[in-house]
Amino acid sequence: MKTCILMPTYDRYRPLALFTAEMIGRFWASHPPVFMCGCSTRAGGNDLPLCNDPKDWVGILRAAAESLLGEGYGRTYLIIDDCPPVDECSWEHLNITLPGLMDRLNACNISLTGWDQRGGKGEILGKEFFRMQRCRQDFPWRFSAGPSLWNLEALRDLLDLLVPSEDPLSRSAWAFERRLGDGSVVIPEKWTKGSYRICGLELLGGQRGRFGKARSLVRRRIKDFTRLGIRVLAGERMLAKYDRAGFVESAFYDGPYPAYWAGIMTAGTQNQNMTQFLERHGKYEFLKKMTEAVGRILQVS
Repeated sequence: MKTCILMPTYDRYRPLALFTAEMIGRFWASHPPVFMCGCSTRAGGNDLPLCNDPKDWVGILRAAAESLLGEGYGRTYLIIDDCPPVDECSWEHLNITLPGLMDRLNACNISLTGWDQRGGKGEILGKEFFRMQRCRQDFPWRFSAGPSLWNLEALRDLLDLLVPSEDPLSRSAWAFERRLGDGSVVIPEKWTKGSYRICGLELLGGQRGRFGKARSLVRRRIKDFTRLGIRVLAGERMLAKYDRAGFVESAFYDGPYPAYWAGIMTAGTQNQNMTQFLERHGKYEFLKKMTEAVGRILQVS
């Protein structure tokens, strides 16, 4: 079964999609082919033709899934256009480990945002499954539009459930997550128990994998003890202030596809938390290219 990368976007955000594709090329060695969908014109050989209303994100993704299935692909990494990797990816885990786990578990999808950083609801599997979490059926974000590995047949089947409603946003990326997770859509039985989330620290690779796990564990333990001390000595209000101050760092999801929560854009402008994170870690070239891509979008707004 072949694996690819699918990146839904649209004309205005094409600069971000191209930037994200460039960063995948830089940080993810031997990555699967990248297919883009949603643009009115095709800029490259792997651009899929637009067959839907450009505002119909669900329909565009559904047509892309059907097209890729016809090309013999069975799995895809769904990566939205403004969520690039910000550091070295673990090509071995992304190319081999996770596709293998998907087949062994008959998984519907595997989210690349680790439960070990943001909690969640579900059963933690054993070491042989790299401590992945099987999401409970009442976990509202188990079908995430964020970076995740999907069984293409499952993705197509679930998209078919999202028929248009009176809500003008019923076919958006946001609605994809909300409508599939809020209980208003009946999920086919074969996909109801197949949603998983990785444990990011278990799937580090390359140079980051050698010392990253120990370093991250130490940082997390220090943070846990600090939060406990603040709660006991200063109360919940001060703890909330501490959490807000530390959000810039905690919004970074480490793992085989290291990415920043909420992506490059928030509320129509550049994500300032992500900007601060990149500055703190000296990723100035990355930040410069990212800011240039955002600038090209804002120029035509």
